[in-house]
Amino acid sequence: MSNQSDQLHLVLPHKPQTVDIEAIRRQPSMTKAIVLCADLGGFVNDKDLCRAMDVDPAVWARIKSSQANFPHDKLNDFMDQAGNEVPLIWLADRRGYFLQQKETETQRALRKSEEARVRAEEENRILRSILTGKVA
Repeated sequence: MSNQSDQLHLVLPHKPQTVDIEAIRRQPSMTKAIVLCADLGGFVNDKDLCRAMDVDPAVWARIKSSQANFPHDKLNDFMDQAGNEVPLIWLADRRGYFLQQKETETQRALRKSEEARVRAEEENRILRSILTGKVA
């Protein structure tokens, strides 16, 4: 029988959620932003969160009380697990930036297709007005 550390960690992220920017701005520190991220993540309790993130509960308790630092390498997985990006938004806001999600290839193709459709409709309208002699 293998021990728990030999097992693969299965990441089951929560559905992405929108968080009020004012709630994020009220957080006085990155640690508090991380705690808010966890609180909004829908974990049953701290043990559930620790199991999902493979973090010792005692370490999580020290992180929450600012006696230890959150492991930076786990931040992406943590936000995926919680279903929100509160720490990322908090940091960008504190540094004077706002975030905009990158356009995916599918979104880009859809936008280009929509732009082409609108152009074709406009050309069609102009040609019809020329043929009928009515300026639209």
